[in-house]
Amino acid sequence: MKTLRMVVVCLSLATGTGVAAAQCPGANPNDGSPDSAALQACLDAPGVTQVYLDRGNPGYIIDVKLRFRSDDKVLASSGPDKAILIAGSSLDGPMLETQDAYGYTMFELIFDGRKSARSIGSRCDVPGSNRGSNLVLSGDNWVVHHIDTVNALCGSAMAVTGGNYQVYSVYASDNGSEDSGRWADGITLNRCDGGYVHHNTANENTDVGIVVGRGYGCVVRFNTVQNFSRHAFAGIHVGGEADSHAGSEVKDNTISSGYDRLAFGLMVGSHPWGFVVSDVGTVSYNSISGAVVNLAVDGVGTGTVSGNTVWGAQGSYGYSCSLSANYTIGDYGGASLQGGWDYTWHYNGPIGGGGCGAI
Repeated sequence: MKTLRMVVVCLSLATGTGVAAAQCPGANPNDGSPDSAALQACLDAPGVTQVYLDRGNPGYIIDVKLRFRSDDKVLASSGPDKAILIAGSSLDGPMLETQDAYGYTMFELIFDGRKSARSIGSRCDVPGSNRGSNLVLSGDNWVVHHIDTVNALCGSAMAVTGGNYQVYSVYASDNGSEDSGRWADGITLNRCDGGYVHHNTANENTDVGIVVGRGYGCVVRFNTVQNFSRHAFAGIHVGGEADSHAGSEVKDNTISSGYDRLAFGLMVGSHPWGFVVSDVGTVSYNSISGAVVNLAVDGVGTGTVSGNTVWGAQGSYGYSCSLSANYTIGDYGGASLQGGWDYTWHYNGPIGGGGCGAI
């Protein structure tokens, strides 16, 4: 016997597979009309804990950013195929932003920033605006998994700030462009305190595949970063801010690059950007190949870099530097480093005047 229950002020039908099918009133993924107002009403509906969206063509059009501001809410697809949310051409802001929300869950969704159709590209250079990002997530104790976030205009496919969260099985691909000011990361961990970021794929992004900005006890593990058709500054960067990563681990990740596609495979420290990271935590057992410089350590106070495997450095399209090498070290303070470096090489960021050179 089929059971009816109320979800998002609409009927939800329990299917034989146990997957709930629900649609928000007025939101139609098949009509090509804006859906933000209807979706926002569903997300804000009092007492609603689960919002399920349907697969459609072209998808739910986000013309005004969605605000996810309720604790312990679920946003997901209603069936086996991921629901699609696409950015409207005039969207000025991220597609979805969480605000003071905790304990939420999102899964089985596609966020498409439609960078080629957006009209606000000239605003990408506004610092901290997140105007061209797809997802801006914050809060504690939440889980996001099996999300595709693609074609962000600029900024980041997924910018994260918080603690004790989990991000896994996210596919962040083809974000940003190589135009100045329109770069985009795949996953940007602005703050990661006690978070677990694992088994994600960052593919063909144009700024950095995964940025580990700051945070204590953050684990970034078993992720795959690839750039074979587009240039980016780094595959993984440990040290997006001059703060401590004490107790954090970046390990068992795989970074692969085509010729002249990644300036750095794995960058530990932040001298290329003009500052020193006080503690990079533990960076170990990562596999890096094909970048201009596969592993670079420069601008570090303390931490441990060990057991990483590097091979096949190639190209000259580096970060303000044409040097190609498997492993270089610069200023590393009191950090414990694995041996076998090719050069002692310093990457001078904006404070140091740009360029690079032997030390």
